[in-house]
Amino acid sequence: QDITTWDGDDFINLYENIIYQSNKKKIGYTATVLRSLHQSLQRHFMGIPSVAIASKSDGMVVEPVLVAPIMYQHIRNLIHSSTLSEHNQQILHIIFILLYRTGMRINELLGLKLKDFEYDYKQEQAVILNILVRPNGYRGIKSDDGRRRFCLQVLLKPSELQLVHEWYLLRKQRTETYFLTLEHKSGALEYHEIQKPISVILDTLPYKVTPHGFRHNAISVMAMILGGAEALLPYFSDYSSDEILAIKRKFLGECHQISTTAWSVLAEFAGHSSPETTFSSYI
Repeated sequence: QDITTWDGDDFINLYENIIYQSNKKKIGYTATVLRSLHQSLQRHFMGIPSVAIASKSDGMVVEPVLVAPIMYQHIRNLIHSSTLSEHNQQILHIIFILLYRTGMRINELLGLKLKDFEYDYKQEQAVILNILVRPNGYRGIKSDDGRRRFCLQVLLKPSELQLVHEWYLLRKQRTETYFLTLEHKSGALEYHEIQKPISVILDTLPYKVTPHGFRHNAISVMAMILGGAEALLPYFSDYSSDEILAIKRKFLGECHQISTTAWSVLAEFAGHSSPETTFSSYI
């Protein structure tokens, strides 16, 4: 692949996989080598993004990122009060909603086509049910394990679901192919086209957060939900008790209080082959 077209998430995903497969007693050394390699890439190739590669002397390397609900609301407020056009405000709202609630990789999100949405035909007007993350002709996915389905009706707040749903209907009425595009353009939205407004927004946060950090946050919140850590959730999530129950029932079934499959379900949510991959790099 042409790495000069990669964004930060692509490099982070590659490095995480290398670290996970390395000798667990030499993870710190592996991270140091990868950091040196990436610095060399930046010296020799134009446009290689900066990435943070955590390191420790031993043990697993995890760079935890949690986006507090108040920070998420701060982002949404900034978008609403910005001078951007209504179209650009809408796509930024949707990007941050889906990053925050689903933990999708940014390139997975930007490459969504309308056909990647499942909706209820029985209604007079289509009601969005799920997003399918899968190869769609424009972009691939990391592996077959990356194929997954997000149930928006339980993951999104009602107002968020309405915004995404109305945007979907608008795009469908215009017979668009891609879910997110720049104004007056039909091609898929590229990250470099929205990198500046995203960076400006994230730079207002009190600590460094990248789009990939929202993936860490979503997976960590889902781990607390599936793992039964209800006492912690009010500090890290804005889901109500009813919303948490609905998520657990959707992912774990009616016998949701105790589940031996919770961590396998979490790995599926993250698009990983096993819970070990999820916990070694994200939790």
